[in-house]
Amino acid sequence: MRIVSLTCAVACFLVSCSSDNSALVETSVRLDSVQQIAQNYGAQSGLEWQSNKISQVLQAHRESLASIYDFRSFLIDAHILPPVLQETKKDVSLSASENTLRISDMTVEITQPARFVTAPPVWYEYIQVAHATPNLPQVSLLPQNQFERDLWDEAVVQGWTMGVDQANEILMAGIHRLNRDFLGMVLFHRLYEQGLVSRPFSSKTELGITGNSHKVVVGDQVVRMSQQSELLVDNSAYWEPLVVKSTDALSGFSYEAEG
Repeated sequence: MRIVSLTCAVACFLVSCSSDNSALVETSVRLDSVQQIAQNYGAQSGLEWQSNKISQVLQAHRESLASIYDFRSFLIDAHILPPVLQETKKDVSLSASENTLRISDMTVEITQPARFVTAPPVWYEYIQVAHATPNLPQVSLLPQNQFERDLWDEAVVQGWTMGVDQANEILMAGIHRLNRDFLGMVLFHRLYEQGLVSRPFSSKTELGITGNSHKVVVGDQVVRMSQQSELLVDNSAYWEPLVVKSTDALSGFSYEAEG
């Protein structure tokens, strides 16, 4: 009888411990979920809030930005967008064996070839602003006591800051792409004027009237890129370090979070 009683007591103790551990695990999982959901909600809210601020500022300056970032003047033969060039000053590279150092005053390369466009790019195509409205979490995942509310509030603030930072990062990435392409085309035209890069050429085939009994095309033409731009390295006497001034008209459009 004593053995049976002892066995029952041990069994009851183990069941009790197992039940307590399960409750602790369940509580821990819920708190983690509440914290994560609150942080996500805060991040989405911060992203939307800051994105709206950025949109308002961009909208207020849309005319001046369109004037500054005017790609129309870059077009060649109406439909060819020139290549994008990149200039690097004072480049230093080390060989894999680390026994050779290569130093250059300037490096110029074509990073994007010329291409056909039906319309020139515009500045706002480069700047993507997020406008997603945050979704309110399910009621069962909202805080249910003071401890969870405190945890929720703290996580929302953390998420909010993350969302604002993300909106600014998206803006700055767009500004970088815009300036990269715009200044790269400025550099192309400057080098072309100095005889250091060739222009792209296209060829046109006149097809006349084409079609069938259901559709007729009059003045049908096919235009192809027949020659891409090339850097004229043989004109060594004309290669000198070039200066292309920054056109970063959007550099001040990043904002810290306000209350």
